[in-house]
Amino acid sequence: MRFVSPGPSCDWALLDPDAREMRHLAGALSAWAPRIAFGEGRAALPLNGRREAWRPTEDFALDRHFRRLFCAPHDAGGSLLAAVIGAAPMGGEKPERCVVGYLEARVADDRAVTLGPVLISADEFDPSGPTLAVDNPSIVDQLIGLDRLHGLRTGDVVVVGPATLAPATWSALRNDLEPQDSLPAEI
Repeated sequence: MRFVSPGPSCDWALLDPDAREMRHLAGALSAWAPRIAFGEGRAALPLNGRREAWRPTEDFALDRHFRRLFCAPHDAGGSLLAAVIGAAPMGGEKPERCVVGYLEARVADDRAVTLGPVLISADEFDPSGPTLAVDNPSIVDQLIGLDRLHGLRTGDVVVVGPATLAPATWSALRNDLEPQDSLPAEI
């Protein structure tokens, strides 16, 4: 599943690339993310009935969409992967199960962080999570450490570092629209 922020009228929408539409959700991330993180799937989403055509969307706003941001000082520059916590791990044995999904984080040299514009649910990745660059600690190790120090909660964002993803996955994280099929010319 893929989630976007459709604009000021609604915080979250489910992106359906096949139907080329966005289906608006009722409520904040905390209302539905724990259920998605625990595997309930699309049926757990509080759809409000409003739909609109798929279009490029704005990046997420940290203060509007998420709770806290955890970003290591060495993460400045380039595109990185961030994990969004859907349910508190509370010291669990498999903290990666608490991740509702992943999004792109762009960290500027002045440490300003831009998130989004698409959150892709964790079930679209390998169960152990995306593959990170060789010199980074694993996602699991990062989540365990941050949970011990800060008590991770729903809506926290953890910039986990550079990831090795297929070009199609990076394109999906950026909400790149595929070219429309050509329309027949009118005669």
